[in-house]
This record gives sequence, structure tokens and C-alpha cells, in this order.
Amino acid sequence: MTSSQSPATPRIRAPYAMRLIRSAAEQEAAAALVEARLRWLAGRSLPLPASGDIPALYFDDQADRVGLYEDDVLAGCLILDPEPDFARWGSDGLRPGLLLTHLYAAPGRSDGIGRLITLWATDYAARHGLPCVRTEALIWHLPDTDPHARYRAHLCAMSRNDRSRPAPFHDHTDDGERFLCRLCLTGWEIRSTGSDATGERLVARLEAPAQALPRLSALLTCTLPPAPAAHTMSLSGADRD
Repeated sequence: MTSSQSPATPRIRAPYAMRLIRSAAEQEAAAALVEARLRWLAGRSLPLPASGDIPALYFDDQADRVGLYEDDVLAGCLILDPEPDFARWGSDGLRPGLLLTHLYAAPGRSDGIGRLITLWATDYAARHGLPCVRTEALIWHLPDTDPHARYRAHLCAMSRNDRSRPAPFHDHTDDGERFLCRLCLTGWEIRSTGSDATGERLVARLEAPAQALPRLSALLTCTLPPAPAAHTMSLSGADRD
């Protein structure tokens, strides 16, 4: 290097990464994270987002298991289904999309992990030609108020710098409604409500538009292969605090 040349700027490694869960150790870590999340929900008397042995899914070599890692430590996980079934989505299901299923975040840090995975999913869908991302979120009952209307009023008042703006959450807001409001705040839109695939649980069907985020790579890298033309993944236990 000559005196006229400046030293190369070291590349800063992104702190988060989305990658396939492959090794036995990675599978065990994912199953342990899911079990911890389910215990966290049960300890707060919150309904479990799915029935059956969900941790066992992370040992199924036929499943596309994906992890969100923070500095190589698993912070969240999900499973990609290569054969999505959008029949319950009505006319919305006529379009292809990326559906998030069996997604769990480590207890105590759900909001941040759910937001990161939402950003990744909308960017991943856009980069592979899919118009939207979909998910089903467990709800206790139909919400008493419209979460979209609540946040529209809140954000409108914020734009006016109105110190008396309505708070997004109130003392009478139950956990299920708080959860839906958080999802709306992170870019999801409630398209409909109804039964899940088992017919046992009430879910909200949510959709977010695909959006390319070129700067996301500075925060989060992705080594997943391209998505099929119609791919699926369901936001279940993440984002509940």
C-alpha cells in the first residue's frame, strides 16, 4: 500500500442472520426455545398457539427449519411449508404469498424478534417475486375495537404533536387485543378472522405487502435459498409480551 492509499474500511458484520437449522445441535436449540416459549405462555395463563408436539417439528428432516440468530445465538425460529394452503383466505388466497408458520421467539424479547422477522419476510418475499406475506395469529375472541382504527387515531395525533393523543393501549385492553395492536403497528393488516386449520382455535388472518429493503442487509443477513412461487410460513407464539 502506497502513502496515497488509505487503508480499506473493515466490513462490519450484521448482528442478525436468518439461516436454515441443519445440525443436531441447532435442532436441539430450536426445540428448547419452543419449549421455553410454551412454558412462558402457560405460566401466564395464555392460550397455546398450536396443539401437538411442536418442538418435535424441529427434528423433522423433511421440514425447512429456519432460525433467526443474534451473534450466532438462536433468538427465534420458524418452519417454512413448501406447499401452502390458502383456501381459508378466500379471495385473498388466490394470490401467491409467503405464509409464516410455527414462529417462536425467545421469552422476554418477543416484540423485537417479531419485528425483525417481519422485516426479513417482507424483503425476502419482494426479492423472490411474491406480492405479500401472510400469517395466522391466535386470538382469544373477536376484538371489541378495530386495532387499525386505534392506531390510525394514535398516529394522526402524533403527526399533530398532540400531547393528549389517545394511547394505543388502555387498562381495559386485554392481552389478545394488545397482541393484535402490536401486529398492526409493525405493518400487518387484519384481513379476516376464523378457525385455524384444525378448526379448534380462533385466529386472525394477517397480511403485509412485500417490500424490498436494500439496507436491511446491514442489520440482518439471509442465506436461505429462493422461495417457490407460492410459499408459506404462521406467526404463532412470537410478539406476545
